[in-house]
Amino acid sequence: MTIIHSAEVRWVTPGFVPENIKNWFKSDPNCRKEKTRIDYYLKFFGDQCIGIKLRKYASGDQKL
Repeated sequence: MTIIHSAEVRWVTPGFVPENIKNWFKSDPNCRKEKTRIDYYLKFFGDQCIGIKLRKYASGDQKL
């Protein structure tokens, strides 16, 4: 079995990501471009640690 380490940054506030933040990520050669997608989150009230994410790609593929 191979373990792949990764990191994820989430923007969890209403609204859009500021341009200076977008440009910061775009200018970093270590950041890879991913396919366009929309993530939907189901949060459990009263629990800050558990949630379910549904990821839908522009191609129509989905991942839960």
